[in-house]
Amino acid sequence: MIAVRILLRGACVLLLSGCGYACAADGAFESENWTARYQTTYIWQKKPGFDAAYSGQNSLLATPEKSYTFTATAYLGFRPWNGGELYFNPELTQGAPLSNLSGLAGFTNGELTKVSGTEPKVYRQRAFLRQTWNLGGGSETVEADLNQMAGLVDRNRFVLTAGNFSTLDVFDDNIYAKDPRTQFMNWSLMPTSLKAPDVAPAAAPTANPSSGLRKIIPISIPQNPPLAAPAAVRLMAW
Repeated sequence: MIAVRILLRGACVLLLSGCGYACAADGAFESENWTARYQTTYIWQKKPGFDAAYSGQNSLLATPEKSYTFTATAYLGFRPWNGGELYFNPELTQGAPLSNLSGLAGFTNGELTKVSGTEPKVYRQRAFLRQTWNLGGGSETVEADLNQMAGLVDRNRFVLTAGNFSTLDVFDDNIYAKDPRTQFMNWSLMPTSLKAPDVAPAAAPTANPSSGLRKIIPISIPQNPPLAAPAAVRLMAW
């Protein structure tokens, strides 16, 4: 098997003083008022032909094959009011799997969970509100990242996240096998909750007292992702 992965990730920048950041004095921390970032990932894979004693409709084809996935995502957000953050992630996907996604126990490209064919498709990956209520206890910085704006928050705080997002945005922040774009690509290494597209309506209250973090999240699981209505509701706590 031959695999090639290309990832481009960055931020959209306007060369105007005050755009995106709240201006601060020298040495002071700057807080973002809006964010515009993006990622594009292309994964190409090829397998040679091989001898097979028998093949069925669910077998990996013995003939040489090529597979690819392409995704492009925008990470847009702004602060509509004090403590509030609104985010929207439109995503374009297309790709072709090996053997119509059959014949392997652990498929070799986790990005195939997002694509639905060789025609480009755009869908809503995420659209959610994050509201933070600061409760004192000193302040700490939040670094700028995808779906995260730089700013200052209290060490003690209550955070409510509601909308369409992945459970892995809140739970199981695995640094090795959470994102096939930058980590292990094999499907079988990805957490189960990542194998459905990130479109499940959810609400995730998060308490962050100095003594420890507490999370609870009711989520809706789509029956026929990515565009179907929710079919079940589950409650997760941490």
